[in-house]
Amino acid sequence: MKATLKASELRDAVALSTKIVPSRNVVPILDNLLLRADGDRFSVTAHNLEQSLIAFVSGEIVEPGRATVNARQLDQMLRAIADDASLKIETDGDILKISTGRSRYRLKTLPAGDFPPPLVADEPQAETAP
Repeated sequence: MKATLKASELRDAVALSTKIVPSRNVVPILDNLLLRADGDRFSVTAHNLEQSLIAFVSGEIVEPGRATVNARQLDQMLRAIADDASLKIETDGDILKISTGRSRYRLKTLPAGDFPPPLVADEPQAETAP
């Protein structure tokens, strides 16, 4: 995965998504966010087995791919970056590399295939009166 994103947009998406990440979890993958670069969209997905959230971020997708990273670590890292910064994001094996200007960050990833699929809302069932 390789993408270039605006720091403020990714920060907003991660901050929103982190709100549904459980504070205590017995399933380690749920401490992570799924980052996906696909076509012309970049998405951030959070899941807690009861609800899921997908936030979209505009940017330039150079190479499609997926990775999961710890939600709180990513959130803290993004808070330290200027709003107008341009972020270059890429995966290298099980490491997510984020760079902007002279700053370089490396976050450990877990396999994206272990992340649960987003939940789909049930369609309301029509009830008939007897």
